Parts: sequence; structure tokens; C-alpha cells
Amino acid sequence: MSQPLVSVIVFCYNQEQYVSEALHSAFSQDYGNIEFVISDDASIDGTFAAIEKTVGANTAGRRISLNRNALNLGIAAHLDTLYRIASGELLVNAAGDDLSCPDRVATLVEAWCRYGRAPSLIYSNAANFTAVHAFSGYQ
Repeated sequence: MSQPLVSVIVFCYNQEQYVSEALHSAFSQDYGNIEFVISDDASIDGTFAAIEKTVGANTAGRRISLNRNALNLGIAAHLDTLYRIASGELLVNAAGDDLSCPDRVATLVEAWCRYGRAPSLIYSNAANFTAVHAFSGYQ
């Protein structure tokens, strides 16, 4: 059976200092069939420039949709917009200051498939940012 398409959605707002590292961790997933939907919700800092710089250096072999809202929508409306852009069978969310372990998507897909792709929500654990950063190997 082929791998289901997963949309990794990275939603950002005023996360200039973290977003590059967050995107690198998203791009380091060891699952093969991913599209990345990356969006800035009208940040007033340099978040979108940091996204463009990071994405520009990491596009090879990746399906990436980049979005920038003209007006701030807030989290719920922002995510709703991104869910309409995404084409994956499974959607995996990450904020612009989240780090994901390289096996996050593969682990979620395995759990989802184990239950016949029926769960509508799968939760993955979180840890304090500084604790994750300290042992994650991301630099």
C-alpha cells in the first residue's frame, strides 16, 4: 500500500526568532509523502522574510505551498484557511515556534493507519521548547 499524503501545516505569527528552526525540523521528517503548507498570519516582525529565506534554501524535492495573509485572521480562521489549501489525507499542525522530532509524521501516520484511518484527531506529545532544544540535535 502506498503512503498516504500528509500535509504538514506550519502556521506562524510574530515568530521571527524561531521559525527557521521550526521549518528545519519540519523539513527533516523521515516520512516520504509530505506536502508543506507554510503560512504567516500578517506578522508585524520579520517572520515572513525568515520563512522565505528558509524555504528558498530548502525547496529541492519538496512540495511547498507558501501563504501570507494580508490581514491577521487569528488562529482559528488562519488554520481554516490552511486546511482548505492542504490536499493531504492527514493534516499535521505545527506552530512557527514548534520543533518536531524527525519521526513525528511517520509515527502519527502509523497510528492513524492502525485504526483504519478512522480517528479524526491524533495527539502527539509536547515538551518544553528549551528542553527539546537541549537534546534534539537541532542547531
